[in-house]
Amino acid sequence: LSFFNSINDFAREKKLIDYLIVPNESGISITSFSQVDTIYQRGYRAAAPFREKFRRLADSLNRLGPQKEVKFLENIDSYIFDEIEITGNSVITDDQILGILGIAPEKTVRKDDLNDKIDLLYGRAWFEKVKYRIIPTGQSLKLVIECTEKPLTMIYTSVHYDNFLKEGAILNLSAKNLLTGSSALEVDSYIGQYYRFRFNFTQFFGKHQNAGLSLFFNSDNTLIPHLTLRGETGKFPARSYSSGISFNNRTGLNHLMSISAEFKSFSLAPDFISEDNIRRVTYGSFDAGYETRINSLDKKYFPKKGLTSLISLSYSQLISGKIKREYSKVTFTHDQPGDFLFKRSYSASADFRKYFQTGRKVSMSLGGNILFTYTRDTITSPQNYFFMGGIEGSSPRSVPLAGFHDNEIPVDRMAGIRYDTDIEFRKDFHISFTANFAMAREPSQGNVLSMFGGYGIGLGYMSIIGPLKMGFMQGFTDSERYFRSLKGYFSIGFNF
Repeated sequence: LSFFNSINDFAREKKLIDYLIVPNESGISITSFSQVDTIYQRGYRAAAPFREKFRRLADSLNRLGPQKEVKFLENIDSYIFDEIEITGNSVITDDQILGILGIAPEKTVRKDDLNDKIDLLYGRAWFEKVKYRIIPTGQSLKLVIECTEKPLTMIYTSVHYDNFLKEGAILNLSAKNLLTGSSALEVDSYIGQYYRFRFNFTQFFGKHQNAGLSLFFNSDNTLIPHLTLRGETGKFPARSYSSGISFNNRTGLNHLMSISAEFKSFSLAPDFISEDNIRRVTYGSFDAGYETRINSLDKKYFPKKGLTSLISLSYSQLISGKIKREYSKVTFTHDQPGDFLFKRSYSASADFRKYFQTGRKVSMSLGGNILFTYTRDTITSPQNYFFMGGIEGSSPRSVPLAGFHDNEIPVDRMAGIRYDTDIEFRKDFHISFTANFAMAREPSQGNVLSMFGGYGIGLGYMSIIGPLKMGFMQGFTDSERYFRSLKGYFSIGFNF
């Protein structure tokens, strides 16, 4: 998308200029890093015919009178702006923009923070472009922010494939102020065998619109490759539906807090012939939670610096349980629980990863996960399971663990650490190495803690249709597993 946008920008902007110098680029690719002298000479030869034209232009300007001296900004670490001017915005108000940026006249703004704030504003997907200029006027400074707004309604489509979700199409619809003023509608869907669907309507309020109230509906179909349920072990597709309300508040440049309440349906259907003739087991629950997120990555894919963290607290109360067999369907409640667990459940989890550069082309990251669930019983109900496995998490209840398939290992308590190295050996081409270790309690193993370790080595390329990643990984554990330890992985396209 960025590639095509740059082509369109070039086509529009070259109509506004008087002189265009285009060197001969034949025989030179975008990855030709060793032909510096050739590129320099071609550029010099292309510009040489314009030498006299620029000289005459300078002379003609001097004949008009003395030219104003160009004022340069001092090399300082922070600014205090006397005036802030915003242009190009008609739908998004000045207060909204300044609220997101968190800046105001007469307040100190760090130079590095200003770039990050502009990137954050662009990241809200409201604008095609966001540029800024700092204009010194006498003893004062003026900040000019130039915006080009996107249409009120946008539709985006893409394709994606990976070993876990298989092939599918991504469809995104976003609309601003569609139903009410200061509102946003987001509809995301992954159309495939293992589908995902998210609907979110947010009504912002407050002068700077840092806070909002959201109505949401989520649905997904996720494969659990190996699970023991009601005495039977095998592959279980899991379907989840949830709807609810949340309050969201952005408390910092990259910091988001949310409180939510939702009704959820979680069902497991054996992908094999059940000896007990079970077709589906469904858990209906009321869930409430608190989350706080930080994301300061410099880019979403192949980041070089920044921090991601998620701290979550949740409460779950089972409302109903259903067992569907070939010729019958039975519903269980708190008064008639059967063998369903209707006791309250609590969970706390934390996840963080810190990225930092150790060289111009080398970056590393350190991270960790911790999960704890509590129920006044010796067992955990399946709707409260988390699932470890995979290079990256594939659902909100997934915990990445290299060396194992996505969602391969159900857990209710765990702690782990992770280390990654990424080397960009050519532009947009990457080599990666991942290693991790974890200790976890598996619900089917009682109070016994299992140990897990794994590593992965892969190649990556940032293409115009999204990142391409491939490689192999190997997992180690202190007990025998159903799947072999050495596995391959492949994915292409932007993530859902």
